Amino acid sequence: MEKLQKELTGDIYIEDKQFDISFTAGVTIKKKSSSFFELLKESDIALYYGKRRGKNCLLYLMTLSDCRKREK
Repeated sequence: MEKLQKELTGDIYIEDKQFDISFTAGVTIKKKSSSFFELLKESDIALYYGKRRGKNCLLYLMTLSDCRKREK
C-alpha cells in the first residue's frame, strides 16, 4: 500500500494549473466469518478515520473495535 500511495501522491499540472494529489486508504483484515458487507463497513470506517487524521494516511485495522479504541 505504501508503494501505491507514493505513486499516486504528488503534484500534477493541467493547463498550467497545479493540483496537489493525496491518497488516503482504509484497510481491514478478512476474518473467516467476515461477510463482504462487514469488510466494506470496516474499511470504510478506517478510510474516514484516516481522512480525519489528515491527508496521505494509510490506516490498517484488524477489527472494528480497533477504530473505536483509537477514537477514545
